[in-house]
Amino acid sequence: MMSYLYFTRYVKRTLVLKPDGFVLTVGKRSFEYSWSDFSVVSLSVSYSHYGAKGFMIKLYEEDLEGDYVDLPIYRFSSKEIDVFDLRNQIEQKILATKN
Repeated sequence: MMSYLYFTRYVKRTLVLKPDGFVLTVGKRSFEYSWSDFSVVSLSVSYSHYGAKGFMIKLYEEDLEGDYVDLPIYRFSSKEIDVFDLRNQIEQKILATKN
């Protein structure tokens, strides 16, 4: 189980990746998802008015036009996490639930 912690504008956010899914906590609200809830994984770049911030992993429920959940990976240092490897690991977990 991997756990990541970051702060944004005084709101504590926690991302916990588990073998069967993940839990995203924003402030006092917690959202729990299963890997089987998603079918498409993409890696995108997050932008602000200052330019590119870093990578985000988008998990889509059905297709690229449907609902999605963003995992803001750019909040973590690249020394802690390899975003490409993490995206591949998540894709494998989602594909394993489909078979």
